[in-house]
Amino acid sequence: MPPNWAGEWSDVFVQASADFIEDPRSADQAYQAEWKEYSSKLAIWQAEHSDLEHRTEVRAQASADAWEKEFRASTTDLVELTSVLVENLFPANLRDEAHEVNLWRDLFEWDSVSYELYPGWWISPELKRPLEPPDSILNASWARIYLPVTPGAEDLAMRWLYGGRLSEKRRQEVVRDIVDFRTKNFGLGEVAYGSESNALKMEQKYMVLAEWDDLMPTDGTHVEILRSSTTAAGISELRQMQADVQRKSALTSVVHSLKGKSARVNVDLTEPGTK
Repeated sequence: MPPNWAGEWSDVFVQASADFIEDPRSADQAYQAEWKEYSSKLAIWQAEHSDLEHRTEVRAQASADAWEKEFRASTTDLVELTSVLVENLFPANLRDEAHEVNLWRDLFEWDSVSYELYPGWWISPELKRPLEPPDSILNASWARIYLPVTPGAEDLAMRWLYGGRLSEKRRQEVVRDIVDFRTKNFGLGEVAYGSESNALKMEQKYMVLAEWDDLMPTDGTHVEILRSSTTAAGISELRQMQADVQRKSALTSVVHSLKGKSARVNVDLTEPGTK
């Protein structure tokens, strides 16, 4: 208790009492019989309910699996990812008219959309679908979608993507870099937006990312070519290209050394012997 007006503490006394009432159920034979009957019926009902619940879950799971299989057969990962891209980046009020949809179709090459899926272990060590690959669409942690810009529409596309965050000067610099790259590698330079006449002049050029030579037996050699999911060169590809260049340089040195030894042997064999 807080101190009184004189600043002195006072004591508090508490007294409690309890009465215990005997449980009448222990002596009530009729109640005991009814409770036993109720418990027996409850156990039977719980067993039937558990079995019914299990059979219902099995039928529901089988139905869901059949629907999922049918749905996944009717679509592709690319279609689903493109739908998500449109839903998140293109506001509904900017694609509810025909001319708006045509604008987006002209700015970007939707037929050339590609994607990359990241394995699910980046989020959790336990995969949602353990029997499927870690980078399947149902296990993937993230997805990266590549949406190419139509040649000639780079400036308009950057205006929409960046707005005022990218200055006019910087946009023009980027466009010039793209034009120079396109001219060097594909033979197609300046392209007017909406023009189809220049598209016919495009040359089928290819960038050589790496060259290498391998010595291998010709009997029973199996060669397999794997197509990359993207034309971009990442860190692993760059390291591989550097290793290929070093290997080619070493192989060239060995070949030159062998040619030199062969020439010396030929010279020794063609000179007359001395007594």
